[in-house]
Amino acid sequence: MTVPLPTPSQSSSDGAPRTLGTLARRIILSTGPEDLAPRTRMTWSRLSIRSFGGTFAAATRLVTDLSSMEFSPSSQALVASKRRHRQEIVNVELSPGEITVTRTALRHANLFGTVVLDLTVTPGGVAVDEAVVHISQLWKAGGAAVAPRDVDIQLVPVRHPPGIDGIDAIVTLDYSLQREGAPGWRCMVETSGTLVSKEEARAPLWDLGLSELNEGRTAWLALDDGRIGPIRAIFDSPQAATAFADWGRKTRATKAGRFSIGLFTATPNVPLRPAVPVDSTIAETWQPIAPDDWDTVRAGPLGEP
Repeated sequence: MTVPLPTPSQSSSDGAPRTLGTLARRIILSTGPEDLAPRTRMTWSRLSIRSFGGTFAAATRLVTDLSSMEFSPSSQALVASKRRHRQEIVNVELSPGEITVTRTALRHANLFGTVVLDLTVTPGGVAVDEAVVHISQLWKAGGAAVAPRDVDIQLVPVRHPPGIDGIDAIVTLDYSLQREGAPGWRCMVETSGTLVSKEEARAPLWDLGLSELNEGRTAWLALDDGRIGPIRAIFDSPQAATAFADWGRKTRATKAGRFSIGLFTATPNVPLRPAVPVDSTIAETWQPIAPDDWDTVRAGPLGEP
């Protein structure tokens, strides 16, 4: 069973990109001696979790019926809190695509029971850098719109996973059974499941595009200051994106502060990817926005119709 955990807090030093999109999950595995002869023990096990579509960032906590472990935030070293008597040896190995938990019973311990593993996982692989639009004020007291020339737009860097697909996993448990007076057995069971859905993997960012009511968007807003070229207008909340759209409908502006406002479309046969560091589609198809275009500007998830 997989259970979502609260999203880990993201921190960065001043000026460094904020990282979005890392998710926390709890994986729970339960085993029991169903239909086995009395006094049959699980003496060894290796739990392997392989990721498809995501990267394991860290393992944070491991709890079994015999011991409890936590990973140090600053390293991959484990701090173990054992029961009265040590009854198992546990080894945890972490790589970007796989987490392995190996357990060996000591004395007459039995490894049947529950294993709880907390981890963090990042959709996709290489992170993507984006610039998010931050505007301190669009409206004055009394509801009047700030004049286009007075709008102060800041571009805040953020770093996030591509967020194109969800994350699936294959979970494999190899284990050994032993009963007094009988030879041991080596067994294996395997299953698959979803760690992160496609919607959960989507980067928590929004943009603006032209759309008739109840139809998909056909063009997207971009900003151009004449120096760095046009960039997609991306916002860190749907409220911020909607507020800019409302301001545009009120002012019919073609400029905001030092930026010209324009539109771009996807080039034929080239999909509009949710997030890319440099999107040539914007520069190739950018054109100034017309005042009447604001009537059909709608906010939506980044890169989606």
